[in-house]
Amino acid sequence: MAHGSPFSPKPGQLPACPRGRARELDIVRNFAQQVAHSPVSSSNGLLLTGTAGIGKSTLLSSVAVMMQERGWRVAMISKADPRDPGRALGQTMDSAGMRGMASRVRDKLQRLRGSVKGGSISIGLEGPSATVELGRPQGAEDIAARIADAGVHARETSQPAVVLIDDLHDWSADDLRGLCEGLDACSEAGHPVGVIATSLPRGAIELTKVDRTRAFDAATIEPLTPQESAAVLIDTAAVRDGVIEPAAGEQLLKFSQGHPDRLQLAAHEAWTALPSNKQTITVDAATAGIGRATEKLDRQVHAVNWQALSAPEQSMTQSIAAVGRGPVDAAAVRAHMTARHRDDFEAVRTSLVAKDIVHETPGGGLAFNNPGTAPWIMANRPPSGSVAHILQAGAPAQQLGTAPKQLGTTAPQVGSTAGRGASAGQGVTAAGQGQRPAHLDRGKTQTGPTYER
Repeated sequence: MAHGSPFSPKPGQLPACPRGRARELDIVRNFAQQVAHSPVSSSNGLLLTGTAGIGKSTLLSSVAVMMQERGWRVAMISKADPRDPGRALGQTMDSAGMRGMASRVRDKLQRLRGSVKGGSISIGLEGPSATVELGRPQGAEDIAARIADAGVHARETSQPAVVLIDDLHDWSADDLRGLCEGLDACSEAGHPVGVIATSLPRGAIELTKVDRTRAFDAATIEPLTPQESAAVLIDTAAVRDGVIEPAAGEQLLKFSQGHPDRLQLAAHEAWTALPSNKQTITVDAATAGIGRATEKLDRQVHAVNWQALSAPEQSMTQSIAAVGRGPVDAAAVRAHMTARHRDDFEAVRTSLVAKDIVHETPGGGLAFNNPGTAPWIMANRPPSGSVAHILQAGAPAQQLGTAPKQLGTTAPQVGSTAGRGASAGQGVTAAGQGQRPAHLDRGKTQTGPTYER
């Protein structure tokens, strides 16, 4: 096994080399300009929604650095320990400390613990230094008052401030209401205080229920582009002086479908499949890594999610998987469901959204949050009567949670690439040597600040 994988295989683990996200950065910059100029009645909140593993936490950490470098006072609230939901962490940053925030933000985020569920925010901006404290729960009224108070101090000191909140979907309805009321007060008074929050799709639904004054604008965090994903692979491997063969990179990009968690996990498994004296991810290593990643995701994510679903929910997920790839028409899904479950369609759809299994697209379609869900269902729990179901009827039962048998589920011998793709000398390198597809060419990728969770 090659030593010291530079990739980040655990969910929520911040990557060594985040890349891309130009679209999301532009949205944040436009929002910051709007808040800084403090036009009356503008929205002082921005909600960035995305599915699990899409890069919400990493995006927010990069936003923290960008805003601080632009002269903003920044407070961040991060839920890093779900086992301790009743405690809020108090943290104070003076001006000197905040100047070094850009280089230490990753360590700060990893140390943050606690939850803001039922919590409140205490932000003081008096005097020459910026002080940020995350206080104990006091209710919606307290949240509203403290946000409004922060706006007054920001106006008096002529320095805009922003509160960054990770996992807003964990906030209660009362606390969301208080947050909206506080932002609305700042907006009406023209105070330069903003809130940028990330959330799973269900969080946007809950926020909409209480945000009667439209204190928040909303935007969606999209999957990484192939160019952005390639930049992540190239630059992360280079941390350990590694390279990636073009064909191997193509395999990893196809598996990830732009989801940073899948990309990091598969690349990590490919790296660990290498012999200790090798640092080139070959086609064989990528195949082994994808097989191992698939096996882990099937066992730890898809099988667990399936077992937590009711019979009507299982019927709907089977129908979504069978109807087609990508967002599928809701009417087609309903028609495909078993007759006894069709009458529960609306309730079941709402339940699956709340469980973060599916989300509704702007066009009214349904799509799985995890790109591996549909393949797992069709391989392990296909709808009755489907081609996959018929083909499996005579096959031996497969253990729940295991990946379908395929090339790469058992690690092959790695190290020789003859006849299987480019040689190590033709691999993708940080220096840009060798032949490679355009989107695996670092010279053609965006390498600015980026994020993936």
